[in-house]
Amino acid sequence: MVHVLFVRHGESNGNVRSAQMAIKIAKGLIATEKEAEEEHKLVRASLDDAEASGDPQLTQRHLGGEAQARMFEKYWAPILEERVHDGEVSVFVSPMRRCLQTADPFMKRLGLKGIVHSKIFEVPGLCDRHDQEFMERNVFSELQNNDIDSALKLVRNHRFRRCGMTASEIRRSFPWATEFEGGGFSRHDPWWRGGFESERETNTRIQYICDWLFDLARRFKPNHVVMLFSHGDTIWRSVCALLKLQSQEIGHSLQNTSVTHLRLVPSAETGISVSCKFLNRCPHLLSLEDDKLSKQFYRFQGLMKRKMRKGKKQKDLTGLMLRSTRRLRPLLAKL
Repeated sequence: MVHVLFVRHGESNGNVRSAQMAIKIAKGLIATEKEAEEEHKLVRASLDDAEASGDPQLTQRHLGGEAQARMFEKYWAPILEERVHDGEVSVFVSPMRRCLQTADPFMKRLGLKGIVHSKIFEVPGLCDRHDQEFMERNVFSELQNNDIDSALKLVRNHRFRRCGMTASEIRRSFPWATEFEGGGFSRHDPWWRGGFESERETNTRIQYICDWLFDLARRFKPNHVVMLFSHGDTIWRSVCALLKLQSQEIGHSLQNTSVTHLRLVPSAETGISVSCKFLNRCPHLLSLEDDKLSKQFYRFQGLMKRKMRKGKKQKDLTGLMLRSTRRLRPLLAKL
């Protein structure tokens, strides 16, 4: 059994800009699609290359992204420190800056080494400001005329610029990032190929994430904790795929720095069984005081180690506690 903790990044400059755009639309300050495009162009022109490409940093305002990352560290580090000490926690982080910054205080406090994984980035990737201008100037006009074939031809013939940080830049800014997985990393070239991924590519990537987590569940010892610092859409799609839910029909709204906990249990008969223990949990944003009820909850879920008498083994009480519910399922299914 492996615990998978999906952690969304803290509030980013991009989150704030999206909220500001929504407020202007709600107030009627932006009323047409053309006005929205003009506003977007003005904002993009004011940003540095990384922010303009879709790789924003955490906000520095009061209770913004950087503060949320510190609150996450202060709350979650004590919960997982015993497992970290015993080598039972593995951390994977998206190469986008907002995720690296969110993980940073937590990794430093616990002295963890992390793996930067290129497959857990946000949908649909990064796009250089000049390539965005090309899309708006050439491709979108074809789409407005319903000429999809011409738009596809333009995109396929265009050479998109690489975006994001290089492996050297990531190591320099985040020394705990000692390994890189998923491909695309280079000492000198940005990790992302450039341009937006297609829906087909997104679906393929989400399936890759599921298969990769299944493989980790088979390889790691029982009760190992796998942490993924990732993004709202990527987390939601991955969770829905693992639980076999239709993500597009349900919708989502994951809080910044929220934690979602799935449990993956390998079985010789059924392969991997997946259960959701909690979704979108963020008590660290509500209070920095010791939350005893939550600590009891995490201990019951198996995230925190229980202090056992000498010679005793830690037991998973879930099956015993839920025996009545499981016995009733066949009956309830026919009612």
